[in-house]
Amino acid sequence: MLAGLWKLTGGISFSIAQIYHTFYYLLLILAVYFLGIHIYGKKEGTYAALLISSVPMVTSFSILFYLDVPGAAFAAISSLFLLKKRYFLVGLGISLMYFTKRNVCFLAPAFMLVLWFIDKESLITKLKNSFFLILPTAISVPFDLRWRKIHIESSTFVIPGLTGKYTSGDTWQNTWQYIVARVSKFLWGSGEYLNSSLINPKDVIQYLGVALLMALIFYLLFKREKKKDAALWICVGVYLLIFIFFFGMNSDIRYLFPIIPLISVLAASSFPYLEHFRWARILISVVCLFQLLGTSFYVHQHRSIPSGIREGFTFIKRNTPEKALFMYPGYNFIEATGRKFTWASSFQVEAWVMGKKYPTLDFSKDKSVLMFWNNKESDVKGIMEINKLDYIVVDKSKIYDDTVVKHFGGYPESFVERLPTLPFVKKIFENQAMSIWEVKREKHEDSLQERRSRND
Repeated sequence: MLAGLWKLTGGISFSIAQIYHTFYYLLLILAVYFLGIHIYGKKEGTYAALLISSVPMVTSFSILFYLDVPGAAFAAISSLFLLKKRYFLVGLGISLMYFTKRNVCFLAPAFMLVLWFIDKESLITKLKNSFFLILPTAISVPFDLRWRKIHIESSTFVIPGLTGKYTSGDTWQNTWQYIVARVSKFLWGSGEYLNSSLINPKDVIQYLGVALLMALIFYLLFKREKKKDAALWICVGVYLLIFIFFFGMNSDIRYLFPIIPLISVLAASSFPYLEHFRWARILISVVCLFQLLGTSFYVHQHRSIPSGIREGFTFIKRNTPEKALFMYPGYNFIEATGRKFTWASSFQVEAWVMGKKYPTLDFSKDKSVLMFWNNKESDVKGIMEINKLDYIVVDKSKIYDDTVVKHFGGYPESFVERLPTLPFVKKIFENQAMSIWEVKREKHEDSLQERRSRND
């Protein structure tokens, strides 16, 4: 949708993107507000809106253009329609969640459970309602999967570390390997690079904020009547079970985003029970305000581009084609350069390509054939070709020592040191903060020299 807006407004625009994501931030707050009103009352809806608006993860992701915020907004709206028994609209919401952020669809089974076990309807009515809930998704999702299969050769659902490679032969041995892999994943996660960790208390506080955690504690301690909470707890509980099954206990906190609106509503429902603890309500409100201001300031500081990086971005704007594709590990690239970039999605594509070539390898344990660590130049070149990479942009602050741990949170030092030895890449820019490498593909091998001639 944002790409469509950019086309309508004449190209990539930071201002349009900010307005677009501000809309979803406000939509999320309004959805939580009305969800709280529908279940409890106006006071609870107000406090729920206050809590969700100040969660650091929500505030920062709304500014940084993450799709988690639109996904959470659709989750909250769908939950509201579910409780209002507008099941066809719930189905439309699930379809929107699928096209926005697929992990949000973990809520779909929970919605069905609420329909069957919370609603006091006849069997025939429940079957009819289930049909209307499923119908939009049953039409849209298969159509999308078919389109992807035809137009995107490597399209697949990729969950790092979920699917292991097992040896052929002994069924019992394979079963044991699968059990060990599942238990390991449950306890320690996928083993991939994490921006945050669910089992790190510091990360939990940093992402969810003090106010929401305080309100949850008051909810558990003081709220006695919880019958109205059943539907929300079913949604939260089912999401967590599916989430842990796929991602394990140690995973990125951002993947809990879809249930944060529901948790905010639950936590806000405890405020009327704090009549004798007025100081607690005032304290939480003040903390919410400080969180909102503090997170906004932090993101503003974080988005400031150092002079060396800015010099590299300026070079890109002046000397590279507008339709070129860059590899870069940073969200600010597109707004600073007006160019397309890839990072995580390129690793999914190469995992698909190399998985076909080396079918016995488990990439969650052995990354030796992936582009960063592959010793075969032909494999590295093939991965760059399949990803249609035109340039590799190395932010030197994001180079890490990969002698002990290999991950995709930045550029491995061994890969950066190897770049000058690859015959199909050529360094075209370097300063103290950044280096830019052109992938020498036939269609634009001499493009930089030609552009410089035209500029001269």
